[in-house]
Amino acid sequence: MGRETCAMGELQVIEPDNLSLIIPTRGRSAFLINLIQSIRKALLIHQGSLEIIIVDDDSAEPFQMENLDFQPPIRVVRSQKRQGPGAARNFGAQMARASSEWLLFLDDDV
Repeated sequence: MGRETCAMGELQVIEPDNLSLIIPTRGRSAFLINLIQSIRKALLIHQGSLEIIIVDDDSAEPFQMENLDFQPPIRVVRSQKRQGPGAARNFGAQMARASSEWLLFLDDDV
């Protein structure tokens, strides 16, 4: 951990060791590909343990990971019934590792 200064004053920089990224989605594969590429670039500086969970909220065409070679591996879970992004986030949080210190929720169009 370190400290940085910004216009709001001094901030503590947290570098989590165990992080779970949870991304709810429904029928937006193109957005997810862009998000995953952005995450890959950001991970160049992350040294801790990371897992990515994509929660597909009953898309007509489910998101497929076969063509993506990504480290860390991405886990895709699919809801059989559309429940909305809030329920998808909660489901992803339940699927996250018990050892995760932090949960980070991202929208699929970030």
